[in-house]
Amino acid sequence: MAINNQIGRDVRNTLNDIETIKTIAEEAKVNSDQAKKAVENVDVAVEKANNAATSVNDVVRLVNDKMVELEGVDAVQFKERQDTFDAQLAQKAQQSALEIEKQRINNLIALPQGATTNDARLEDIKIGYDGTVYNSPGDAVRAIGAFMTEDNQVWVV
Repeated sequence: MAINNQIGRDVRNTLNDIETIKTIAEEAKVNSDQAKKAVENVDVAVEKANNAATSVNDVVRLVNDKMVELEGVDAVQFKERQDTFDAQLAQKAQQSALEIEKQRINNLIALPQGATTNDARLEDIKIGYDGTVYNSPGDAVRAIGAFMTEDNQVWVV
C-alpha cells in the first residue's frame, strides 16, 4: 500500500511538473514574440531615421547647389530662382506629409481582426506629427507636451 501511495505522489508530482513546463514554454513563446516585435519596431525606426537623413541631405545638397547658382545673379533672376526653389521645397514638404499619412494608414490597416474604432483611434494617436511612431498613445501625448515646453517656454493656445 505504501508503494502505491508513493507511486501516486510521484505521478501527481510529474503531472504538476509537466503543467509547469507547459506554462513556462507558453510564457517563453509570448516573450519571444514580444522580442521579435520590438526588433521589428527598431528596424522600422532605423529605416525612418535613414530616410529622414537622406531627405535632409537632399535638401542640403539642393540648397548648396542653389547657392552656387545664385552667385552673380541679378535681382530679377534671383526672384525667379527663389520662386522655383520655394516650389521645390513645398513639393518636398507635401511628400513628407504624404509619407506620414501613409504610415498612419498602414498602422490602421495592421489592426487585428475584431479591432474597434477606439482601437484604431489609439493606434492613430501613436503616430506623431513628424511620423514618429511612439510605443503608446501616452508616450505620444507626453512628447507633444515636452515639445510645447522646450526652452522653458510654455505655448499659449
